[in-house]
Amino acid sequence: MLLDVVDQVCRHCAPLVVVAPGGEALWLAAAEVAAADARVRKLQERAAGVRSWDGYAQVLWEAARHRDAAVRARLEPWTADSVFGAGARQLLGAWGGVLEWSEAALAAWRAAAPAAREATSVSRACDAVAADGQVRQAGLQLAAAVVDRPRWAAEPFDAWAVVRRAWSSARDRGVGAAQARTAAMQALEARWGDARVRDVTALPEPAAVPADGFASPAQWADAEFQHRWQRYVMECCDRLEQALHTAVSGDPVAGRKLLLVTGWPLVRPQDAELAYLAQYEQHGPTVPFGGRRSGYGWEPDHAVVLAVPRFAARHAAEHTRDHPGRIVVGPDLHAGGLRSRTCCRCCAAPTPTLRWMPSAMARVRSPRLW
Repeated sequence: MLLDVVDQVCRHCAPLVVVAPGGEALWLAAAEVAAADARVRKLQERAAGVRSWDGYAQVLWEAARHRDAAVRARLEPWTADSVFGAGARQLLGAWGGVLEWSEAALAAWRAAAPAAREATSVSRACDAVAADGQVRQAGLQLAAAVVDRPRWAAEPFDAWAVVRRAWSSARDRGVGAAQARTAAMQALEARWGDARVRDVTALPEPAAVPADGFASPAQWADAEFQHRWQRYVMECCDRLEQALHTAVSGDPVAGRKLLLVTGWPLVRPQDAELAYLAQYEQHGPTVPFGGRRSGYGWEPDHAVVLAVPRFAARHAAEHTRDHPGRIVVGPDLHAGGLRSRTCCRCCAAPTPTLRWMPSAMARVRSPRLW
Protein backbone atom coordinates (compact mmCIF):
# COMPACT_ATOMS: atom_id res chain seq x y z
CA MET A 1 0.00 0.00 0.00
CA LEU A 2 2.83 2.40 0.84
CA LEU A 3 4.36 1.86 -2.60
CA ASP A 4 1.10 2.99 -4.16
CA VAL A 5 0.83 6.30 -2.29
CA VAL A 6 4.38 7.30 -1.34
CA ASP A 7 4.85 9.36 -4.52
CA GLN A 8 1.54 11.17 -3.98
CA VAL A 9 2.65 13.01 -0.84
CA CYS A 10 4.50 16.22 -1.63
CA ARG A 11 7.57 17.36 0.26
CA HIS A 12 5.55 20.08 2.05
CA CYS A 13 2.99 17.63 3.41
CA ALA A 14 5.39 14.78 4.21
CA PRO A 15 6.69 16.37 7.48
CA LEU A 16 3.10 16.63 8.73
CA VAL A 17 2.46 12.90 8.44
CA VAL A 18 2.88 11.40 11.91
CA VAL A 19 3.52 7.66 12.01
CA ALA A 20 4.92 5.13 14.45
CA PRO A 21 8.67 4.31 14.25
CA GLY A 22 7.95 1.10 12.37
CA GLY A 23 5.62 2.88 10.00
CA GLU A 24 8.22 5.59 9.47
CA ALA A 25 10.84 2.96 8.58
CA LEU A 26 8.46 1.38 6.09
CA TRP A 27 7.50 4.76 4.65
CA LEU A 28 11.11 5.82 4.11
CA ALA A 29 11.98 2.44 2.63
CA ALA A 30 9.00 2.68 0.27
CA ALA A 31 10.29 6.06 -0.88
CA GLU A 32 13.69 4.47 -1.59
CA VAL A 33 12.06 1.68 -3.62
CA ALA A 34 9.96 4.14 -5.62
CA ALA A 35 12.95 6.39 -6.34
CA ALA A 36 15.17 3.47 -7.36
CA ASP A 37 12.41 2.09 -9.57
CA ALA A 38 12.06 5.46 -11.31
CA ARG A 39 15.82 5.66 -11.92
CA VAL A 40 15.93 2.19 -13.47
CA ARG A 41 12.97 3.01 -15.72
CA LYS A 42 14.74 6.17 -16.83
CA LEU A 43 17.90 4.14 -17.44
CA GLN A 44 16.02 1.68 -19.62
CA GLU A 45 14.49 4.54 -21.61
CA ARG A 46 18.03 5.55 -22.50
CA ALA A 47 18.83 2.02 -23.65
CA ALA A 48 18.08 2.90 -27.28
CA GLY A 49 20.64 5.69 -27.22
CA VAL A 50 24.42 5.72 -27.18
CA ARG A 51 26.07 3.56 -24.51
CA SER A 52 29.09 5.64 -23.61
CA TRP A 53 31.32 5.22 -20.58
CA ASP A 54 30.76 8.77 -19.38
CA GLY A 55 27.04 8.03 -19.39
CA TYR A 56 27.69 4.81 -17.49
CA ALA A 57 29.71 6.64 -14.84
CA GLN A 58 26.70 8.85 -14.17
CA VAL A 59 24.10 6.06 -13.95
CA LEU A 60 26.46 3.96 -11.82
CA TRP A 61 26.76 6.79 -9.29
CA GLU A 62 22.95 6.88 -9.02
CA ALA A 63 22.50 3.08 -8.98
CA ALA A 64 20.44 1.29 -6.33
CA ARG A 65 23.47 -0.69 -5.11
CA HIS A 66 24.72 2.35 -3.19
CA ARG A 67 21.55 2.41 -1.04
CA ASP A 68 21.30 -1.33 -0.47
CA ALA A 69 22.88 -1.43 2.99
CA ALA A 70 20.87 1.56 4.23
CA VAL A 71 17.54 0.20 3.01
CA ARG A 72 18.13 -3.25 4.50
CA ALA A 73 19.30 -1.77 7.79
CA ARG A 74 16.07 0.22 7.96
CA LEU A 75 13.77 -2.72 7.22
CA GLU A 76 15.37 -5.82 8.74
CA PRO A 77 14.77 -4.84 12.41
CA TRP A 78 11.02 -4.82 11.68
CA THR A 79 10.64 -8.08 9.74
CA ALA A 80 9.62 -10.04 12.89
CA ASP A 81 7.32 -7.33 14.26
CA SER A 82 3.70 -8.38 14.70
CA VAL A 83 2.35 -5.13 13.22
CA PHE A 84 4.92 -4.07 10.63
CA GLY A 85 6.59 -7.39 9.85
CA ALA A 86 4.51 -8.26 6.78
CA GLY A 87 5.04 -4.81 5.28
CA ALA A 88 8.77 -4.90 6.01
CA ARG A 89 9.13 -8.29 4.34
CA GLN A 90 7.11 -7.13 1.36
CA LEU A 91 9.28 -4.03 0.96
CA LEU A 92 12.46 -6.10 1.26
CA GLY A 93 11.21 -8.26 -1.58
CA ALA A 94 10.36 -5.19 -3.65
CA TRP A 95 13.76 -3.67 -2.96
CA GLY A 96 15.51 -6.89 -3.94
CA GLY A 97 13.61 -6.91 -7.22
CA VAL A 98 14.52 -3.29 -8.00
CA LEU A 99 18.16 -3.95 -7.07
CA GLU A 100 18.30 -6.98 -9.38
CA TRP A 101 16.65 -4.97 -12.16
CA SER A 102 19.16 -2.14 -11.67
CA GLU A 103 22.15 -4.51 -11.82
CA ALA A 104 20.79 -6.12 -15.00
CA ALA A 105 20.44 -2.70 -16.63
CA LEU A 106 24.01 -1.78 -15.66
CA ALA A 107 25.31 -5.09 -17.02
CA ALA A 108 23.51 -4.48 -20.32
CA TRP A 109 25.11 -1.02 -20.54
CA ARG A 110 28.58 -2.46 -19.91
CA ALA A 111 28.06 -5.09 -22.58
CA ALA A 112 27.00 -2.52 -25.18
CA ALA A 113 29.65 0.13 -24.39
CA PRO A 114 32.97 0.27 -26.31
CA ALA A 115 35.80 -1.99 -25.23
CA ALA A 116 38.16 -0.46 -22.68
CA ARG A 117 41.19 -0.96 -24.96
CA GLU A 118 39.47 1.11 -27.63
CA ALA A 119 38.80 3.89 -25.12
CA THR A 120 42.41 3.94 -23.95
CA SER A 121 43.71 4.01 -27.53
CA VAL A 122 41.51 7.00 -28.35
CA SER A 123 42.66 8.78 -25.21
CA ARG A 124 46.32 8.04 -25.99
CA ALA A 125 45.86 9.49 -29.47
CA CYS A 126 44.45 12.69 -27.96
CA ASP A 127 47.31 12.93 -25.47
CA ALA A 128 49.89 12.38 -28.24
CA VAL A 129 48.48 15.19 -30.39
CA ALA A 130 48.20 17.56 -27.42
CA ALA A 131 51.73 16.83 -26.17
CA ASP A 132 53.55 19.52 -28.17
CA GLY A 133 50.95 22.21 -27.38
CA GLN A 134 50.76 23.46 -30.97
CA VAL A 135 47.15 22.48 -31.60
CA ARG A 136 45.94 24.21 -28.46
CA GLN A 137 47.96 27.34 -29.21
CA ALA A 138 46.54 27.52 -32.74
CA GLY A 139 43.03 27.30 -31.33
CA LEU A 140 43.73 30.04 -28.78
CA GLN A 141 45.07 32.27 -31.58
CA LEU A 142 41.84 31.84 -33.51
CA ALA A 143 39.82 32.57 -30.38
CA ALA A 144 41.72 35.83 -29.89
CA ALA A 145 40.53 37.02 -33.31
CA VAL A 146 36.86 36.89 -32.37
CA VAL A 147 37.18 37.79 -28.67
CA ASP A 148 34.03 35.90 -27.78
CA ARG A 149 34.99 35.23 -24.17
CA PRO A 150 32.36 36.47 -21.69
CA ARG A 151 33.59 38.93 -19.08
CA TRP A 152 33.01 36.42 -16.29
CA ALA A 153 35.03 33.64 -17.97
CA ALA A 154 38.32 32.96 -16.18
CA GLU A 155 39.98 31.29 -19.18
CA PRO A 156 39.89 31.95 -22.94
CA PHE A 157 37.80 29.67 -25.11
CA ASP A 158 39.76 26.49 -25.82
CA ALA A 159 38.87 25.26 -29.32
CA TRP A 160 41.20 22.26 -29.01
CA ALA A 161 39.35 21.02 -25.93
CA VAL A 162 36.05 21.16 -27.83
CA VAL A 163 37.46 19.33 -30.87
CA ARG A 164 39.16 16.72 -28.67
CA ARG A 165 36.02 16.02 -26.66
CA ALA A 166 33.78 15.76 -29.72
CA TRP A 167 36.19 13.58 -31.69
CA SER A 168 36.99 11.25 -28.80
CA SER A 169 33.33 10.89 -27.84
CA ALA A 170 32.47 9.94 -31.41
CA ARG A 171 35.35 7.50 -31.69
CA ASP A 172 34.45 5.96 -28.33
CA ARG A 173 30.99 5.23 -29.74
CA GLY A 174 32.64 3.19 -32.51
CA VAL A 175 31.90 5.56 -35.41
CA GLY A 176 34.29 6.03 -38.32
CA ALA A 177 36.76 8.81 -39.08
CA ALA A 178 34.34 10.78 -41.28
CA GLN A 179 31.61 10.82 -38.65
CA ALA A 180 34.08 11.79 -35.94
CA ARG A 181 35.27 14.69 -38.09
CA THR A 182 31.66 15.80 -38.63
CA ALA A 183 31.01 15.66 -34.88
CA ALA A 184 34.06 17.83 -34.20
CA MET A 185 33.05 20.28 -36.93
CA GLN A 186 29.53 20.60 -35.53
CA ALA A 187 30.80 21.08 -32.00
CA LEU A 188 32.98 24.04 -32.97
CA GLU A 189 30.36 25.42 -35.35
CA ALA A 190 27.99 25.74 -32.41
CA ARG A 191 30.42 28.30 -30.96
CA TRP A 192 31.97 29.90 -34.03
CA GLY A 193 29.41 29.40 -36.78
CA ASP A 194 28.21 33.03 -36.53
CA ALA A 195 31.30 34.57 -34.95
CA ARG A 196 32.47 38.00 -36.14
CA VAL A 197 36.12 39.02 -36.23
CA ARG A 198 37.08 41.73 -33.76
CA ASP A 199 40.86 41.71 -34.18
CA VAL A 200 42.14 41.13 -37.72
CA THR A 201 45.76 41.20 -36.56
CA ALA A 202 45.17 37.99 -34.56
CA LEU A 203 44.40 35.99 -37.72
CA PRO A 204 47.29 33.78 -38.92
CA GLU A 205 49.39 34.91 -41.87
CA PRO A 206 49.46 34.64 -44.81
CA ALA A 207 45.77 34.99 -45.63
CA ALA A 208 44.07 31.90 -47.04
CA VAL A 209 41.03 33.65 -48.59
CA PRO A 210 41.58 36.18 -51.42
CA ALA A 211 40.22 39.65 -50.62
CA ASP A 212 38.58 40.05 -54.04
CA GLY A 213 34.79 40.09 -54.15
CA PHE A 214 34.14 41.31 -50.63
CA ALA A 215 32.29 44.56 -49.99
CA SER A 216 34.38 45.47 -46.96
CA PRO A 217 37.46 44.37 -45.00
CA ALA A 218 35.11 43.16 -42.25
CA GLN A 219 33.36 40.74 -44.62
CA TRP A 220 36.69 39.41 -45.80
CA ALA A 221 37.90 38.97 -42.19
CA ASP A 222 34.78 37.00 -41.28
CA ALA A 223 35.21 34.75 -44.33
CA GLU A 224 38.88 34.26 -43.50
CA PHE A 225 38.02 33.27 -39.95
CA GLN A 226 35.34 30.79 -41.04
CA HIS A 227 37.80 29.19 -43.44
CA ARG A 228 40.53 29.10 -40.78
CA TRP A 229 38.53 27.42 -38.03
CA GLN A 230 37.11 24.79 -40.38
CA ARG A 231 40.59 23.99 -41.64
CA TYR A 232 41.75 23.90 -38.03
CA VAL A 233 39.18 21.20 -37.23
CA MET A 234 40.19 19.12 -40.25
CA GLU A 235 43.89 19.37 -39.39
CA CYS A 236 43.21 18.38 -35.79
CA CYS A 237 41.15 15.38 -36.88
CA ASP A 238 43.80 14.31 -39.39
CA ARG A 239 46.45 14.35 -36.68
CA LEU A 240 44.16 12.52 -34.27
CA GLU A 241 43.40 9.80 -36.80
CA GLN A 242 47.08 9.35 -37.55
CA ALA A 243 47.88 9.14 -33.85
CA LEU A 244 45.05 6.64 -33.34
CA HIS A 245 46.54 4.30 -35.93
CA THR A 246 49.87 4.31 -34.15
CA ALA A 247 48.56 4.32 -30.58
CA VAL A 248 49.72 1.44 -28.43
CA SER A 249 46.79 -0.59 -27.11
CA GLY A 250 48.34 -0.90 -23.68
CA ASP A 251 50.33 -3.23 -21.51
CA PRO A 252 49.89 -6.72 -23.02
CA VAL A 253 50.81 -8.46 -19.75
CA ALA A 254 47.83 -10.14 -18.12
CA GLY A 255 46.79 -9.44 -14.57
CA ARG A 256 45.17 -6.69 -12.54
CA LYS A 257 46.33 -3.89 -10.28
CA LEU A 258 44.68 -1.80 -7.62
CA LEU A 259 44.08 1.80 -8.59
CA LEU A 260 43.23 4.68 -6.27
CA VAL A 261 41.03 7.16 -8.13
CA THR A 262 40.26 10.57 -6.62
CA GLY A 263 37.73 12.96 -8.09
CA TRP A 264 35.07 10.22 -8.09
CA PRO A 265 32.52 9.93 -9.70
CA LEU A 266 33.98 10.44 -13.17
CA VAL A 267 31.11 12.55 -14.49
CA ARG A 268 32.72 15.89 -15.34
CA PRO A 269 33.49 16.78 -18.98
CA GLN A 270 37.23 16.59 -18.29
CA ASP A 271 36.76 13.04 -16.96
CA ALA A 272 35.34 11.66 -20.22
CA GLU A 273 38.54 9.84 -21.18
CA LEU A 274 38.76 8.18 -17.75
CA ALA A 275 35.07 7.29 -17.44
CA TYR A 276 35.69 3.73 -18.73
CA LEU A 277 37.25 3.01 -15.32
CA ALA A 278 33.75 3.02 -13.83
CA GLN A 279 33.13 -0.46 -15.27
CA TYR A 280 35.70 -2.12 -13.03
CA GLU A 281 35.14 -3.71 -9.66
CA GLN A 282 35.32 -1.41 -6.65
CA HIS A 283 36.97 -2.67 -3.47
CA GLY A 284 36.27 -1.09 -0.14
CA PRO A 285 34.06 1.95 0.52
CA THR A 286 33.66 5.19 -1.37
CA VAL A 287 35.52 7.71 0.78
CA PRO A 288 34.83 11.49 0.92
CA PHE A 289 37.94 13.25 -0.36
CA GLY A 290 37.82 17.01 -1.00
CA GLY A 291 35.14 18.75 -3.05
CA ARG A 292 34.25 20.05 -6.48
CA ARG A 293 32.42 23.10 -7.79
CA SER A 294 28.75 22.50 -8.59
CA GLY A 295 26.93 25.49 -10.07
CA TYR A 296 27.39 28.33 -7.57
CA GLY A 297 28.36 26.04 -4.70
CA TRP A 298 30.40 22.98 -3.81
CA GLU A 299 29.61 19.30 -3.53
CA PRO A 300 31.62 16.49 -1.90
CA ASP A 301 34.26 14.70 -3.92
CA HIS A 302 35.22 11.09 -3.31
CA ALA A 303 37.97 8.51 -3.74
CA VAL A 304 37.67 4.81 -4.54
CA VAL A 305 39.92 1.82 -5.09
CA LEU A 306 39.32 -0.18 -8.27
CA ALA A 307 40.75 -3.45 -9.54
CA VAL A 308 41.69 -2.76 -13.16
CA PRO A 309 43.69 -4.48 -15.91
CA ARG A 310 47.32 -3.47 -16.18
CA PHE A 311 46.79 -1.58 -19.43
CA ALA A 312 44.05 0.52 -17.82
CA ALA A 313 46.24 1.35 -14.81
CA ARG A 314 49.07 2.34 -17.13
CA HIS A 315 46.83 4.53 -19.26
CA ALA A 316 45.15 6.24 -16.30
CA ALA A 317 48.51 7.09 -14.75
CA GLU A 318 49.89 8.45 -18.03
CA HIS A 319 46.74 10.42 -18.79
CA THR A 320 46.82 12.20 -15.41
CA ARG A 321 50.56 12.72 -15.08
CA ASP A 322 50.03 16.50 -15.06
CA HIS A 323 47.66 16.15 -12.06
CA PRO A 324 49.71 14.46 -9.32
CA GLY A 325 47.62 12.43 -6.91
CA ARG A 326 44.60 12.12 -9.17
CA ILE A 327 45.48 8.48 -9.91
CA VAL A 328 47.70 6.30 -7.71
CA VAL A 329 48.70 2.87 -9.01
CA GLY A 330 48.74 0.23 -6.30
CA PRO A 331 50.05 -3.32 -5.93
CA ASP A 332 49.27 -6.28 -8.14
CA LEU A 333 46.03 -8.07 -7.42
CA HIS A 334 46.55 -11.81 -7.25
CA ALA A 335 43.75 -14.32 -7.75
CA GLY A 336 41.95 -14.91 -4.48
CA GLY A 337 44.17 -12.39 -2.72
CA LEU A 338 41.53 -9.76 -2.01
CA ARG A 339 38.34 -9.70 -0.05
CA SER A 340 36.59 -6.40 -0.41
CA ARG A 341 35.16 -6.11 3.09
CA THR A 342 36.98 -7.86 5.95
CA CYS A 343 39.29 -10.72 6.77
CA CYS A 344 36.77 -12.31 9.13
CA ARG A 345 33.66 -11.33 11.01
CA CYS A 346 35.24 -11.62 14.42
CA CYS A 347 38.00 -9.09 13.94
CA ALA A 348 36.57 -7.11 11.00
CA ALA A 349 40.12 -6.16 10.04
CA PRO A 350 40.79 -5.02 6.48
CA THR A 351 42.91 -7.29 4.33
CA PRO A 352 46.55 -6.25 3.79
CA THR A 353 45.74 -5.29 0.21
CA LEU A 354 42.95 -2.95 1.28
CA ARG A 355 45.19 -1.36 3.93
CA TRP A 356 47.03 0.12 0.96
CA MET A 357 44.14 2.53 0.35
CA PRO A 358 44.57 4.83 3.42
CA SER A 359 48.35 4.74 3.08
CA ALA A 360 48.06 5.72 -0.58
CA MET A 361 45.64 8.52 0.25
CA ALA A 362 48.08 9.78 2.85
CA ARG A 363 50.73 10.14 0.12
CA VAL A 364 48.35 12.18 -1.99
CA ARG A 365 48.18 15.88 -1.32
CA SER A 366 45.56 16.81 1.25
CA PRO A 367 42.00 16.94 -0.13
CA ARG A 368 41.50 20.04 -2.18
CA LEU A 369 38.72 21.59 -4.18
CA TRP A 370 39.11 20.43 -7.78
